[in-house]
Amino acid sequence: MEIRQLKYFNSIIKHNSFTEAAEDFGISQSGISQQIKSLEKELGVKLFERQNRKFIMTEAGHYLYRKTMVLLNDIEVITRNVSKIGKSSGSSFSIGYLKSYAGFELQKAINKYTQKYPNVNLNVKSGYHDELCEEIKNDRVDIILCDKRWVSSKDFVNYQIKDVETYVVVSENSKISKLKTVDIEDLKDFPIILIASKNQQDKEQVYFKNTIGFKGVFLFVDNIQEGMILASANQGILPLAGNINLNISYSVKRIPLIKKGKSLIQKYYAFWKKDNSGYYIEAFAEILKREFNKK
Repeated sequence: MEIRQLKYFNSIIKHNSFTEAAEDFGISQSGISQQIKSLEKELGVKLFERQNRKFIMTEAGHYLYRKTMVLLNDIEVITRNVSKIGKSSGSSFSIGYLKSYAGFELQKAINKYTQKYPNVNLNVKSGYHDELCEEIKNDRVDIILCDKRWVSSKDFVNYQIKDVETYVVVSENSKISKLKTVDIEDLKDFPIILIASKNQQDKEQVYFKNTIGFKGVFLFVDNIQEGMILASANQGILPLAGNINLNISYSVKRIPLIKKGKSLIQKYYAFWKKDNSGYYIEAFAEILKREFNKK
């Protein structure tokens, strides 16, 4: 059984015609018919029942068609990836991540990835939720690290990275800085610092108020550094998810955030388009997941 015979077979089903399938491959109708007869002979079964000028698939034909659809797709992906690996000197892809991401896992993943694939050029950019959504939809980035708030379509791979705990960053001078955990209900009288662009502030406020449950006044900053400065000045509470990489010069502490007695969890995913899936993107996603899940 040869791959070309399976391709011929699938093309016949696709077009519902031996003639059009033959045209697809630039061979004669008799030539493609002979290949199918040879395939049937090798398998010892009939794939088609011929009725005058028409044909229908047998049960065996239906089974082979379902299986070869997956097989031929896998072969196409393997072929494409082998070609990419062989031409790796010219390969590149871009990564987008949330501006509110404060961990060090991405940095470590990039470092390990570039060591393993030194000929692949990485481009990295940060953005807010809506920005990352537009970037990947319009093919300006190949993969994004984002929380599950970004609901992708069936056209995207949803690769779960990790469920991460949420913390609040507070000044060492804050009256809650000595707590081991802090319940979200206890923060209703504290200003909440959110990282958002001007055109996204309303969405962020609605999300953190209605979904997360914060009830205080909201302050907005453009990036984590500004948020850290406000928190260190005891002007508000900065919620961040993940293994936060704190700069000791900020004079702040991180405290696990709980809601109704349970840790508040954010689900982090890597997203990329299914039709852009390839060896280098998937390899990076795997390395990123390993870094997030290291103890």
